[in-house]
Amino acid sequence: MLEPSVSGSWQQESFVVAGLAAPRAGWFRNVSQWCTAGSVPVRFLKCLSAEEIVSRLKAGPPLAGMLVEEALPGVDRDLLSQAREAGCAVVVVGRGKRVDWLGLGASCVLAPDFDAEALMSALRSYCKAPTRGTPVVIQTEQERTAPSGRVVVVCSPGGCGASTAAIAIAQGLATSRRTVLADFARRAEQAMLHDAGTVTPGIQELAASFRLGRPTTEAVRDMTFEVPGRNYRLLLGLRTPYAWTALPPKAFLAAFEELRAIFDLVVADVDADFESEAQCGSIDVEERNLMARSSLQRASVVVVVGRGGVKGMHSLVRTVSEVIAAGSDPRSVLSVCNDAPRNPLHRSELNRAFAKLAQTALGDRGSNLGSLLFLPHRDFEAALRDGSGMPTSLVGPLSAAVSSLLSQAAEDAGAMPTLPRRVTPGRLGHWADLEDSLGGAGI
Repeated sequence: MLEPSVSGSWQQESFVVAGLAAPRAGWFRNVSQWCTAGSVPVRFLKCLSAEEIVSRLKAGPPLAGMLVEEALPGVDRDLLSQAREAGCAVVVVGRGKRVDWLGLGASCVLAPDFDAEALMSALRSYCKAPTRGTPVVIQTEQERTAPSGRVVVVCSPGGCGASTAAIAIAQGLATSRRTVLADFARRAEQAMLHDAGTVTPGIQELAASFRLGRPTTEAVRDMTFEVPGRNYRLLLGLRTPYAWTALPPKAFLAAFEELRAIFDLVVADVDADFESEAQCGSIDVEERNLMARSSLQRASVVVVVGRGGVKGMHSLVRTVSEVIAAGSDPRSVLSVCNDAPRNPLHRSELNRAFAKLAQTALGDRGSNLGSLLFLPHRDFEAALRDGSGMPTSLVGPLSAAVSSLLSQAAEDAGAMPTLPRRVTPGRLGHWADLEDSLGGAGI
């Protein structure tokens, strides 16, 4: 007959816990022996890599918690975030001197020489026992002030001048706002257009710096480059089109939010690829489109650049439709016709064709789109080659139109009623606390 152990009766609690440690780690061996001997009421699932422990999270059985050793590959912000979203508490084993694990979302940190009693104390405090249905209490990342920086997304069907339009917008708005131009395209070309002379540091290094913590504001700014004569800063993009696989999603999002906290405006040059897993059935495609999708979700204004002609109008409307299908408000979309004809009659014909195609593709939502912004052909090759400012004839119309939409978005946001906020497990307090958070309006 089994005797009650340090954790109490077997009928009262039972924990399913996954473990990840370096080879021949002493604490890993000890936990396994305690479980085999029945000293602790734990089902211990040994894992050999962070990928295996993630697959355990997704495939089951449901994990109450996981024990992971610090400094192992894959033990970072993304792993802790995935565990938290799955309702699984994370106990980090280590000294925790160089990394703020609690700030990253770990429930607690145990020294490697912990005993069975310390283990059970941590499991009882932060994990749920499946047989009892105790709610999970998971400590989340430390609260930070919501970023206030606005996001302007610039995209195109391809080859229509979106990257140069992004430069012009950043230059025009940098006169009144702290602005960063972020190259979030998979085939990044802003380094070439700015003659940067280097490809590092860029978005890969910035995202990597958020894997195990949060760098200082100065460190983040140092990963961007000052662009003389244009007043904005530049964040370089991926070094190859395939380097998106090296971007940890949660770390990238944390870096993005930090950019919004530091700068008043983030101009994001992105690909017009916004497919999600829900649309195409592939999580890989959704992660490949991470930079474009996350930019679009945070955008106050979306600039879609196209060209005239039959093919140009068709591609422009198709891209605008995909932007709106991904969740953007049609009123926040600025449709641009680059290299536009100068003849007013031709421009009027293009506007009518655009409106008709938009009505066909979007129905009633198409009527919320504004008229086309026409940009005549301008020779800006010398400005790119010399690193001087872009011509006023290009910067002026774009920055004025974007500024107008930014102001309209701010007015709409101020007029909107307060929306319900999502409550995560373990975060809901008393009714009085909730009433206070709602400004004393009552329930």
